[in-house]
Amino acid sequence: MATERNINSTIRSMLLDNEAFEYAHLVKFERPQLPGTNNTFSTNANRYAYITDATRDLSFDDGSTNDAGSSNGSQIYRSNKLLNVTGYKESMQAKADTMTLTIASEVLGTSVVANLTFSSNAITTNTVGVDFVEEGLKEGDKIKLEANDGAGSNHNKIFLITGFSNSNQTIAIETLDDSFTNNSTGELYTVSLESEEIKGPLIPRGTNLANPSFLNKNVEVHKVFLDPETGAIKGGASILIFKGLITKTNINEDPEKSSRVSWTLSSHWADFNKVQGRLTSDEIHRALNSQGTPQRDATLRKEYADDMGFMHGDTSVNIVATYKEKYQEMEVKTKRKGLFGLKTKVITKMVDKYRDRDVDLKVDLESKYLPVVYGVRRLEGIPIFADTPSNDPDTIYVVYALGEGEVEAIYDIYIDGEPLVCLNKEDESDRSNGGTNSSTSGVLCAGRADRGETIAGNSATTSTQQYYATGQQTRYYEDARDYDQEYYDGYEQQNIKYY
Repeated sequence: MATERNINSTIRSMLLDNEAFEYAHLVKFERPQLPGTNNTFSTNANRYAYITDATRDLSFDDGSTNDAGSSNGSQIYRSNKLLNVTGYKESMQAKADTMTLTIASEVLGTSVVANLTFSSNAITTNTVGVDFVEEGLKEGDKIKLEANDGAGSNHNKIFLITGFSNSNQTIAIETLDDSFTNNSTGELYTVSLESEEIKGPLIPRGTNLANPSFLNKNVEVHKVFLDPETGAIKGGASILIFKGLITKTNINEDPEKSSRVSWTLSSHWADFNKVQGRLTSDEIHRALNSQGTPQRDATLRKEYADDMGFMHGDTSVNIVATYKEKYQEMEVKTKRKGLFGLKTKVITKMVDKYRDRDVDLKVDLESKYLPVVYGVRRLEGIPIFADTPSNDPDTIYVVYALGEGEVEAIYDIYIDGEPLVCLNKEDESDRSNGGTNSSTSGVLCAGRADRGETIAGNSATTSTQQYYATGQQTRYYEDARDYDQEYYDGYEQQNIKYY
């Protein structure tokens, strides 16, 4: 049974009564930002860009709250930026959808050189003939100030434009992360456009969280219905038609036509379709910085910062092992018989002999994503470690990683294409100790599939864990306590010892 979508009653009546209306899209676009002290991102209104494909600016309250939990209130969605919204389809089925936003970027690279005076969160030009609007700046844009002498009171600071006055020679600004400094004399500055929704494709991607990026930034798209006579939003409400994350961006420029920035979005349902496992790379797994120190806040799970399992996951091992090979060779013997040995008898037979053989046990360890296992699957192991005993170079041990998450059981293991669990009684007879094919196969049976048998195992879990870290006897203990008291208490209860 289908359920009716819960929408504003005024909008519902308008649609049922087939009233005349205009509609527009309101896009709330999260700008790049670094996480705060608690590893959270700000929800203040000035952390977002608000744009619309309407022919005029629209004021709308989406009901969001700021960092203090108070309402962000109504925000002005700026026109003349958003050109097109494509790819949107409504469906009763919960599935991953995509959407593309196209934004005009002719103002990309806009910069103005002028003598500026700063007072009361306003920037005023003292240079004759400068009109900031004509130069390409708009309300809602972010701008960057760079003093030409490199030492101005507001050098290298970024602000948000909230309005223009004085024949567009004065800019009213709102502060973001940088403080605003008043001055009584003019200073020569370059004012440049910094709006990420326009220059996003040109922003270098940050590394080790050093710079903010658009990775996993949110975008909401509301649909509003407008009264064609007054331009008011019907019911003062909207229909949220899309909520997702930025997945891709590109810029297309044609010197003879236009400049366009495209943003590809994926709905939040995409996370359910995306199969993402850990990469068997120590650097990524433990989120190592340039000094080789793990960053707990950047790992998929905080305990991975101390997991050394992939330390050799992307190295190669070259080993040449020598072993004795058994082979058969024809042996010919001659016997003389009769008087004076005039008769000769030749006897031939196959005899077993041994010879040395070298085998190249090259193991190329390459970082790969661990598959996420649903149900029962046959998987190829990913080698993450290989080595030989110091006193036995002819033996090699290889460690394989199988899958992501908790694996309930391993039912069978295939070695050189043959399973450890034999198929039936005949297979067991052939591959058991002393069986017909026991010497040639090399893979002995560990059960029978036709009887429902699987590989058995023993629990390797103990109540005491030991970390061998010379010179860092208490590092793991202190890290656990500093990071999370709950985990620290858990460590104490498990009686973990540190050496």
